[in-house]
Amino acid sequence: MKVLLAADDSRYSEAALQALMTQIQPANTEVCVLHVVEASLGDYQSQDVFEGARGAKVGFAHELAERFAKPLKEAGFTTKTVVREGTAKDAIVEFAESYKPDYIFLGSHGRRGWKRLTLGSVSEAVARHVHSSVVIVRAQPHA
Repeated sequence: MKVLLAADDSRYSEAALQALMTQIQPANTEVCVLHVVEASLGDYQSQDVFEGARGAKVGFAHELAERFAKPLKEAGFTTKTVVREGTAKDAIVEFAESYKPDYIFLGSHGRRGWKRLTLGSVSEAVARHVHSSVVIVRAQPHA
């Protein structure tokens, strides 16, 4: 079985990781941890500053993906990590088309109203556009 874990640096992705580890058996399961780096030149004053910031973000992205892969490896899952650049919605959908996972796990930030309209819903876009089963995990609210 193939599972895709789309992860960012949030408690929502941590919740998705925990859900994956409790719902899926590690035997004969490959988990690909995918992190998407979103950076645009418009966020920076010059190409040089953009390239420097982009390099730092990509380096962090690889570390983050490995951080998510570590407990999976320890639990007995076969794992790999992938970092893509672009918008999260598009990159996850495009990667899923080629990887063809049986399941996709991702966290939901649970945005509503205006924030959802302006920031968009990655989990909703993924669920609507992929051919895999999608497990959307919500983190418990802070106490």
